[in-house]
Parts: sequence; C-alpha cells; structure tokens
Amino acid sequence: MSRMCNNKTFLDNEVAYDVLKDLNGAPPTPQDLIAYESLSKVLKPYEVKITKAKEGVKDKKKYMLFCTENLRIYDSVEQYVQDRKQLQDNTREVENQIMGLNTMSAMPDFDDMDFLNDSTF
Repeated sequence: MSRMCNNKTFLDNEVAYDVLKDLNGAPPTPQDLIAYESLSKVLKPYEVKITKAKEGVKDKKKYMLFCTENLRIYDSVEQYVQDRKQLQDNTREVENQIMGLNTMSAMPDFDDMDFLNDSTF
C-alpha cells in the first residue's frame, strides 16, 4: 500500500524517524525548524507499507517525501536539498538559454522563404 499523508508533516515523530536521517536522533535546532517549516509546504509525507508478504516481514512501514515542485519521491530531506541545488543550477542554465534565444534577431523569417526553390537554403 502507498499513500500520501496530508494530515502529517515530515516533522511528526513517526515520519521524522525515516526522513530526517542527518539529525541522528538529535532534536532539530531553531534554525532547522525555520528551514523545515518552509520545506513542509513543498515536501509531503508519502507512506509505503507492506501489507502482505508470502515470505518475510508484514506490516513494515516506511515514510518518504513527495516533492510537489518536481514530482519526485525522496528518501530524506537531505536528499531533496542536494537535488535542489542541482535543480536550481539547471533552471538558471535553461533560463539563460531561453533569454539568449529571445535576444537573437538573426532568426530566419519563414514567411519570406521559398520552400520550392533550393537556392534560398
């Protein structure tokens, strides 16, 4: 079974145990809580539970984080933060490429081209 847990945040004890691995059981600092509060709008707890198993453990539950920005599932907040840096770099690069295309005035005007005549190419 897998489901979104809209009634929880990743700071809840049950969820935090799985997704806040970088704390190693230590309580979050006030600075962490401020950062986590802003992240809780983007990262939603996603529960995965093994309900039936022919062999092995039944009723094993794990929480992950569903990101509403890029529609990915992360194992931990730390993994999201690392991916976020790469995502921001890629976004800047694409924006620069788009802005470069907008400033290019040397683009051919397809209305003036004669596609039946090869000499225009």
